[in-house]
Amino acid sequence: MPHLGRAEMAGYGALGLPLAFAALPLYVYAPKFYAELGLSLALSGAVLLAARIADAFIDPWLGAWSDRVRARKRFIAAFLLPLALGMFALFHPPVTGSGPLTLWLCACLAIVYLGNQFGKISISIGARYQIYNFFFFQKFCFESLGH
Repeated sequence: MPHLGRAEMAGYGALGLPLAFAALPLYVYAPKFYAELGLSLALSGAVLLAARIADAFIDPWLGAWSDRVRARKRFIAAFLLPLALGMFALFHPPVTGSGPLTLWLCACLAIVYLGNQFGKISISIGARYQIYNFFFFQKFCFESLGH
């Protein structure tokens, strides 16, 4: 088994922290925010649920795509930008009304989930299999700090 230093192990797990920060606003603040804009909590919850269900079907595709990418670090960084922009757009909708707000919420969630999940999948799959369990534990610890 290859030996990895503490810095390399911490660097692997540290990406889980900002990815975890994206989850809290999605589930805690977004429904209340959109309710204040006129979207019902039930509809916000249904959109969040539908986005997670769609995400479950998209994750295997993202994993397969990630396996074919050679420049993994650059690819992860490229997906963090849409994640950040999606989070910003989520809380700055340029539309009003139930229908347009619902579409805006769907679009922003799709962008945010795509960036977030791709980052998580890429760092999970990119780990060397001999030390995968330890890396997963590191990532879990940093993600837990973010929640």
